[in-house]
Amino acid sequence: PTTGVPQPGTTDVGTTTDVGTTGSTTGGGETIEGVCADACMVFLECMPGTYPDLATCVNECVAASSAGPKCEAAAIEFNTCISGYDCMQLADALQNMEFGACTDVFMAYTRSCNP
Repeated sequence: PTTGVPQPGTTDVGTTTDVGTTGSTTGGGETIEGVCADACMVFLECMPGTYPDLATCVNECVAASSAGPKCEAAAIEFNTCISGYDCMQLADALQNMEFGACTDVFMAYTRSCNP
């Protein structure tokens, strides 16, 4: 389910009715919210209980990327990368700080968002 391909029924399949997406006033745009939602789906699937629901996870993800345009751009790349993780890769990243193919974008995200 976390292939990164928009699934039917989601707001990113080209509909024009998603004008009032929630959270768009938090400083992030739809792009950061979209990639946060994709990454959060991996967390919710692989680590139930980490977040109470998708909205909470997305809000925290967007807030973590609010340190400026460089941070947001790095967060988009990082969350896009980890949204492709399977549960084993996510566990390895969280427990061992081993980000595999996402190591470079993780380092850029850390530098940009935690100066």
